[in-house]
Amino acid sequence: IDIYTGTSPLALHTTRLQPPAITWRDCEDYPALFVADPFLLWKDDAWHLFFEILNWQSHKGVIGHAVSPNLWDWTYTG
Repeated sequence: IDIYTGTSPLALHTTRLQPPAITWRDCEDYPALFVADPFLLWKDDAWHLFFEILNWQSHKGVIGHAVSPNLWDWTYTG
């Protein structure tokens, strides 16, 4: 999952020079196969990213959460 900006959905770009905001490797509390379906929310002076984590052992999705003060530096919280 990464953050893109642009003037329209057809003109999106990222300026990140590092890995994406969140990957399945960040989800150490689950045996994750992939992350998907992000939802972004601004609350309490921080960006909150909610997304699906596919647990490959149970074959069920769970909701993950990460937080960022600036849309650049992300911390996975579980």
